[in-house]
Amino acid sequence: MSNAKRNAYGGVFVARLKYIQEKYGTDGVRRVFAEMKKEGYKGPMSISEFKLGIKYPFEDLMVLFRAIDKLYGRRVLNASSRASAKKTDVVGFFLKWAGSPELIIKKAGEYWGKFYDFGRLEGEADENKGVVRGYDISPDPLFCEVLTYYYYGIFDNLRLKNVHVKHTKCVHRGDEHCEWTFSWE
Repeated sequence: MSNAKRNAYGGVFVARLKYIQEKYGTDGVRRVFAEMKKEGYKGPMSISEFKLGIKYPFEDLMVLFRAIDKLYGRRVLNASSRASAKKTDVVGFFLKWAGSPELIIKKAGEYWGKFYDFGRLEGEADENKGVVRGYDISPDPLFCEVLTYYYYGIFDNLRLKNVHVKHTKCVHRGDEHCEWTFSWE
């Protein structure tokens, strides 16, 4: 992972926090922010303070993910990632923008830049299968897991059958890049 400054757009934070709010209420969100503060977080302290198109330090996003994991467990963190891809604005954007799973995979690199300002994705696909490779995208293995569940959420939107997402290569296991393979019916 390069030493370049990495950022995530506010919408990434908001999607996860809204999931927590839906599941655990306003008090649940307050608990997340309190846990983040214990870890040195100094950013916005409510969902409404995040601006969707503004960049925030990626390190703060990882603090958010670790706080959710600590307070509510890995299942909730992964569910929040999967659910964030199902939000109405994301669904509409995807279907309007790409329309098919093959095209979504092929355009993964373009889509990545709408959420993060570092690294790059490359995708290739043909009928009922594809692969996405990520270069300089993951400073933490937890982020790889979060992305895996986000990808499941994307495919949930398309109502495909027998979807499989596998994280087949990972920089945290010694590979040169991260890679996810996809298959569906």
